[in-house]
Amino acid sequence: MPSDVYFTNSDQDSQLLEFKRKRRSQTYNYKGPKEILFFNKSTNPDGSEIKIPVAKAQIPNEVKEAIIFFLPTKKEEKTSYPLLIVNDSTKAFPYGTIRIFNACGAELAGQIGNETLKVPQGISMPFSIKKIAHKGNWVKLGFAIKMPEGYELVYSNEVPFDIETRSIVVLRPPRRSNSLKIYTYLLQERQPPKAEEQQQESANS
Repeated sequence: MPSDVYFTNSDQDSQLLEFKRKRRSQTYNYKGPKEILFFNKSTNPDGSEIKIPVAKAQIPNEVKEAIIFFLPTKKEEKTSYPLLIVNDSTKAFPYGTIRIFNACGAELAGQIGNETLKVPQGISMPFSIKKIAHKGNWVKLGFAIKMPEGYELVYSNEVPFDIETRSIVVLRPPRRSNSLKIYTYLLQERQPPKAEEQQQESANS
C-alpha cells in the first residue's frame, strides 16, 4: 500500500492522502492543473523540501468527480504507481449498481447474476442490482480463468447487495503463489438521506 503520498492544490498547500485497505478513503477537493502530481517528500542537505514524483493523474475534462486507484507495481522498489481513474459521479455510477474491478492480473470469464461475459483487467460498467439479483438482493458472482486444459473456477459466491448503495467488487490475486483462488472485497458507498428524511431525523432527535 502506498504511504506518505501528497498532492498540491492551487494554494500550494500539500495534502497527505490517507489510504484505506478495504474501503473508500475520504473525499478530497482539488483545484489546480489538469494533471495532478502525487509525490513523496524529502529534504535537501540545506533543509529545503524536495518533491519526489510517484504518480500522475490526467483527469478528463468531463470528469468532475473521480475515484483514483493506485495499482500495485511489480518493481521491488515502488517508485512509480500506475493509476486507474474512474468517473465517480452518481450519473456515471448510480446508487443501486455494482461494478467489477478486475485487479487480479489476468482476464477472467465471469457470471454476474444471469449475465455471462469476459472480465478484462480494469473496471466494468455498472450493473443494476434490480436486474441481476435474485432471492431479494442476492447476486451470484462467479469467475474463471482459462487454462491449457479448460477453464478453472477461481471464485464463486452469492453476495447480498443493498440497493441504497453503489458497490465496487474488487478482485485481487491469490494470496498464495501456488493457488488459483482469488480473493475479493467490496468498496461501498451508501446513498445520503434525502432532505426530507434529514429534516424528520432532526425533528425526532
